[in-house]
Amino acid sequence: MRSAQILSTSRIFENMNSDWKTVGKKLAYENPFMAIWEYDVVRPNGKRAPYYVLTRHPFSVIIPLTPDHQTYLVGQYRFAISQYSWEFPMGSVTGKDPLAMAKQELKEETGFIAKTWEEIGSYAVAPGHASQRTHVFIARDLTEGVAEPEEYEFLQLKKLPFTELETMIAKGEIVDGVTLTAVLLLKNYLQKKNQNLPSLLSSLK
Repeated sequence: MRSAQILSTSRIFENMNSDWKTVGKKLAYENPFMAIWEYDVVRPNGKRAPYYVLTRHPFSVIIPLTPDHQTYLVGQYRFAISQYSWEFPMGSVTGKDPLAMAKQELKEETGFIAKTWEEIGSYAVAPGHASQRTHVFIARDLTEGVAEPEEYEFLQLKKLPFTELETMIAKGEIVDGVTLTAVLLLKNYLQKKNQNLPSLLSSLK
């Protein structure tokens, strides 16, 4: 087995883009939700080969937070993994910026309208084969309304203490990677601000 080449930090960043050459590309597959592009590339080792990239619209994930340290999860059956999944509200809306997407998806999936919003991070979902990015928002000061899910969405809404969500994660009961990453980003956000969840929400009590 060949070992990975170890480069200095400056060398890694210097050649991050220049070592890959794109000769051309063509659309391999497309539907209303995604497209797959076949790139003709020359890899850093000089070999020419196809590289397939999945493209989808960016999407937003929302962490709803209440003054009493609770949050909301949306439950639905995920056909691709043949499993029921509890997740933060999330979704994509063509032609809208991340915050507008977040507001619309929160309303559609939970019925809530939030007065206070803050983006706490973004990340690439699966950079090995996809270009899609996710934006993570905290939503606070919630006003209850009527959910308006898409006709193909069959959702349940669950309110729970944030500590219970952490317990579900520890037990392996949360399988959605987007939700798991959002929790990690929230913890990182709180650490940077030298806060914990109660102090973050204290102003809303």
